[in-house]
Amino acid sequence: MIYKYLNNPSGNSATIILVVLLLFSLSFNIFLFSSANTQLSSSKTQQTSMSPLLEKKITEMSSQNSELSSQFTALTEKTNELEKQLAQTQQLLEQAKQDIAAKQQIINEKDKTLSSTDEQQPVAQVQIQKIPDQKLEEYAKQVKELANTQISYYDVFKDHSHYVETLKKQIADLQEKISSLNNEQNTLKEQLLSKEQAVSSQGTVIQKELDKQKIDFLYQLALLSIENMLFEKAIDYFTQISVLSPKDANAYYNLAIINDQVLENTSSALAYYKKYIELSSNAEDVDYVQKRITELSQG
Repeated sequence: MIYKYLNNPSGNSATIILVVLLLFSLSFNIFLFSSANTQLSSSKTQQTSMSPLLEKKITEMSSQNSELSSQFTALTEKTNELEKQLAQTQQLLEQAKQDIAAKQQIINEKDKTLSSTDEQQPVAQVQIQKIPDQKLEEYAKQVKELANTQISYYDVFKDHSHYVETLKKQIADLQEKISSLNNEQNTLKEQLLSKEQAVSSQGTVIQKELDKQKIDFLYQLALLSIENMLFEKAIDYFTQISVLSPKDANAYYNLAIINDQVLENTSSALAYYKKYIELSSNAEDVDYVQKRITELSQG
């Protein structure tokens, strides 16, 4: 709607009535603004009431995830170290087997030597037997020690193998927990984002409604200002409307009319007329506006 202003004052009574109407309108619209703002605040509070809880849970889950990851890293390192020890133990077992085989071969060779000794040389036989008997006892002792070492290595190997399998199972369980935590954390983040978007969307809707009510209120104030010959105030109200709603062609038209016919501010009138044409090129009064632009441009 394009408002027209009055060229003649309507007297003191009319002025008082208009002032009363102005005050009533102001009070009513303040109430509307307050109500809408309360609604917006209530909506934001309701929609975001779960946000701190979700954020706290996400933080706790991140901390738990970090702790599990540290445990996972420690267990993995320990497993790798044990696997190295197992490899070394296996090497020692193989070495022990080789040593036992070598000692056993020496014992067998000595036995063959003793068996082939000539029975006609009893003295020499006694001398040959003494030396191999001492060596055989020594070799037998070494074989026994090596056998015990082999058994000890095997026990260590068996214990380490069992421990490595246990650690691998623990690592697999930790990986599953970490994956589950990550999935739950992502779900919570999506829920939080969804709620924030819902609050933002609802806030935008309410803000648009507030702006619409404010624009209607400013139009009423501008009309009352014009009717009371308060043209500077009217310009201020129409300017506020153009800021809130830059595509409101009517605000620019009224600014152009006031600057043209009341304040005789040619440059401002031209600027506002042109803005009106830009936004309402198909308006019914576009010919009149084009004519005034031409007239004002020619001086």
